[in-house]
Amino acid sequence: MATFEEAIPLLWKQEHVTDPQNPTYGLNLEDWRLGRVELAAAGDIVVRDAKSLRDKSESFYRTAYWHKLFDLIDSQEVANRIFLFSAHAGHQPSIKLLQRTLRQMGSYPLVADDGDFGQATLAATNSLEAEPLIARLRQAQAEYYEQLGQKDQRLARFLPAWQRRLES
Repeated sequence: MATFEEAIPLLWKQEHVTDPQNPTYGLNLEDWRLGRVELAAAGDIVVRDAKSLRDKSESFYRTAYWHKLFDLIDSQEVANRIFLFSAHAGHQPSIKLLQRTLRQMGSYPLVADDGDFGQATLAATNSLEAEPLIARLRQAQAEYYEQLGQKDQRLARFLPAWQRRLES
């Protein structure tokens, strides 16, 4: 079964959490301003305790992007792929993309394209071999990023970084 504890280090690696003096743990200023994580009283992000920031960031990612049913995914690698894409693209777009991929692969054609990771999506996910599912998800995620860049040229500059994320 998949675990959040095995997935979160992969996100830290993708987000280049390497500077102990200025870690952001993948969170951007908008996450802080919207109250998704805490700000200092003056509105500044002040890192006095990197472990505390890491713990708060892990709590944020567990709550926002690691669905409780992800723990029941048979393949850690599949769960990682879904979680990482959720953290980058948003939970609902990630699950909708998964659901479309599951249907295209012939697994549970009645899985709803609703962005909800429920029992049907879990069963369909676990019914497939991990490697082919990961390959198809990677392809679908690459197409998603390419479409974003085509829709908004301002986002196109991020395409190389998004593609690197898909390779890890």
